[in-house]
Amino acid sequence: MMTVELKRDWWVGYSKIGDAYLGLRKYQEAIDAYKKGLECDPKNIGLRRNLGTGATNADQFEVAIKYQSNAIKLAPENHLLYSDRSLSNYSLKKYEQALEDAMKTVELKPDWWLGYCRMGDAYNGLRKYQEAIDAYKKGLECDPKNIGLRGNLGTAASNAGQFEVAIKYQSDAIKLAPENHLLYSDRSLSYISLEKYEHALEDAMKTVELKPDWWVGYGTMGDAYRGLGKYQEAIDAYKKGLECDPKNIELRGNLGIAASHAGQFEVAIKYESDAIKLAPEDHKLYSNRSSSYWCLKKYEQALEDAMKTVELKPDNWVGYFRMGYAYHELGKYQEAIDAYKKALDIQPGSHTMFYKLSLAYSSLQHYEQALEYAKESVKLKPDWGEGYRRLGESYYGLGKQEEAIHAYKKGVECDPKNRRLQLHLVASTSKSGGRSIISHVHGVVLKAFQRSFWGASHQINEGDKTFCNTSFDSVYTDFKVGYSDHVPSETPQRAAPVKAVMFNRQTIGC
Repeated sequence: MMTVELKRDWWVGYSKIGDAYLGLRKYQEAIDAYKKGLECDPKNIGLRRNLGTGATNADQFEVAIKYQSNAIKLAPENHLLYSDRSLSNYSLKKYEQALEDAMKTVELKPDWWLGYCRMGDAYNGLRKYQEAIDAYKKGLECDPKNIGLRGNLGTAASNAGQFEVAIKYQSDAIKLAPENHLLYSDRSLSYISLEKYEHALEDAMKTVELKPDWWVGYGTMGDAYRGLGKYQEAIDAYKKGLECDPKNIELRGNLGIAASHAGQFEVAIKYESDAIKLAPEDHKLYSNRSSSYWCLKKYEQALEDAMKTVELKPDNWVGYFRMGYAYHELGKYQEAIDAYKKALDIQPGSHTMFYKLSLAYSSLQHYEQALEYAKESVKLKPDWGEGYRRLGESYYGLGKQEEAIHAYKKGVECDPKNRRLQLHLVASTSKSGGRSIISHVHGVVLKAFQRSFWGASHQINEGDKTFCNTSFDSVYTDFKVGYSDHVPSETPQRAAPVKAVMFNRQTIGC
């Protein structure tokens, strides 16, 4: 300030004032100071560049581009200006323009790592991940120990789905910068993508240790705990993150997901509703709350949120999927079919969608269509036990007993622990007198019966104890099941054959 006071027509004084304001993050004051300097020296390239920097730091990217473009007109061979404008364009997601400026930077200054970094960032934005990797590698040739480039290499590899490669790059960078919290955070995300949740948690904890006031570390920690099925720990981690950033929508949404996974659906709805107040245009929040309402059997509210999801994001297949779920539980099977088909248009080749369509057609007793979609589900995922269960139920609805038995057997082969498949197989074979097939699954059924089924209660009586012969006595004592009550999507037609086995001791043929 004293410099300017002594020499008011000297641009250097204003430049230094602007730099000081930049350091204090007072960006508008910095911009004003640089403008004052330009009044003293209108063609000064350094001041014009600094103006762009101040505007960029203030998130005024369009303004920054204007200043940078004016400077480029005066100094078209200055590589720094193209690099700066590339960053501004990147910040506006104008990746083509960002790439063009990055390429010009490299052309003017081929031995400068930052030009290649800008190029890699632009390629990343364009989802050309291999090109991004190649650009970052070129940058490392200029500066082999550059941590930013090594971190960006990991990000590009991760974006390309090359998570093992990403971890290698991130680990190399950590060796050079073991106190850099960003690197541990990035590697944690790569481990999560590989479902290596213990490693992910370890890196997330290191992130928080190095940067305890950064919400991302707690967010990643919560994600790792979720992957490990430790939902309360996940909730606690997300809450810690919210202490760092109280209005963070991602954390609030993840809080809802963790609470939902923990079976705390009312709590989940509270978190999701709080997030919606802060971000009423975020379709994912409505989608998640729809799921929570569905789990509480509040199907009208679930449908309302699913509809809001597709209103906000018409190309979101999950919204239509949730809509179909809600319609199905409300007994509006044709509407469910229409919703599932819209989801299938957006996400073709989804085995789950074909499964749900088959289920909805079965609920309408349109078993031919149900069979058609069940076959497609099994074709898309031939190792999925539930697909064969749906196939068996469709055959059963058409009165094709042997085909149903064959489908259930295939399902049990794919998923030996699937209790519903075991019961369906027993039910179908008992009605056809299939003692040999019952013997075939006798072992797995016994193991299934020894568990507590789905948590619903059933009072054991003397008739139950004669369910089969004495070999079943100890088994059925633990057989506490209310099949159709536990699975709300089961229709009476689907539950009936299983309930016949449960409560009509004569049909099993023991």
